[in-house]
Amino acid sequence: MAYFFGISANQPVLRLTRQTYIENKPVTHYESYLSPIVPIDDQKDMNGSMYDVLQKSGYPITRVKERLTASIMNAKEKEMFGIHKNEAIINRIRMGYSNDIAIEYTYSKYVATGYELVIDSK
Repeated sequence: MAYFFGISANQPVLRLTRQTYIENKPVTHYESYLSPIVPIDDQKDMNGSMYDVLQKSGYPITRVKERLTASIMNAKEKEMFGIHKNEAIINRIRMGYSNDIAIEYTYSKYVATGYELVIDSK
């Protein structure tokens, strides 16, 4: 994180962990890190959209770089999603920038069953 945000290795960053559920089953797990320049701390109510909170804080995400890969779930991921058999998982790394300033680094994991990726670029 230090390299991505351009900060010293001992400078703290905010880490957010969130999950998305469908029919009371976890289907997505997010682990996000926010740059210390963003005026948000661990007391901020982060219910709802993290991107709305970033925008209201003066750091809207204006550009992203993402990497998606797929793999078979390991034991920790099976436990995280309550799955007992071998299933595929989609892994995503998202790097978000606000006017070329690194603001967000997110690791996401998605249960691949039923996952659909739609890109509509204009």
